[in-house]
Amino acid sequence: MAAASGIDPFTAEISRESLVSVAEEMFVSLQRTSQSTIIYEVLDFACGITDDRAQLIAQTNGVTAFAGILTYTVQSVLDKYGRDDIRPGDIFCTNDPYTGGGTHLSDVAMVMPLFHRGERLGFAANKAHWTEVGGKDAGSWTTDATEVFQEGLQLPCVRLYVDDQPIASPGRPLRRGPGAAVLARRPGWERGAGRRRASRRGCPRHASGDHALLLAPALADACDIRVGGR
Repeated sequence: MAAASGIDPFTAEISRESLVSVAEEMFVSLQRTSQSTIIYEVLDFACGITDDRAQLIAQTNGVTAFAGILTYTVQSVLDKYGRDDIRPGDIFCTNDPYTGGGTHLSDVAMVMPLFHRGERLGFAANKAHWTEVGGKDAGSWTTDATEVFQEGLQLPCVRLYVDDQPIASPGRPLRRGPGAAVLARRPGWERGAGRRRASRRGCPRHASGDHALLLAPALADACDIRVGGR
């Protein structure tokens, strides 16, 4: 493993545990700041960290189906905005069921790039169930919809934050809607806490002074070798 990946097993394990620790802190931050019972009691969400190639390298023990598709969620951001149009302080939001590993519209994913000294090293991402995103029925849950537009508000990989500040125009639809629309708005701001936690802790150092995310490609390759038995 060491020869193939370029890092020794000890460094790989320390880096891996550091990244998992960051993902777990994201999970706890989101749970503790959320005002939605389906998040802070049911824990219907997941958090993870990907490398710059959108490959998932650390995750928490949240909803497995959510964690497993964070790679595709981040890839959808890269596909839409390109590598040159993603800057520090950006946050993207999507619930598109047709791209990014989408499920139904109530499962909303948010993605934030992680930078160090001007270089993008990876992404922090989470996916959680929003209690209300509009639609024809209360709770955004219907068994007789004939088209996706009846199920609620669609957020096709939109940019919500620039320079750590919310953009007004995409946020306006979240402030309007039927029933407890406030529940559809609050999780977005609360989930910023989890991603900012990753931004502060997303580049842990190991003994050599390098950042763990700088080793992400080699770490991912090492894990592939170990799992594949090569």
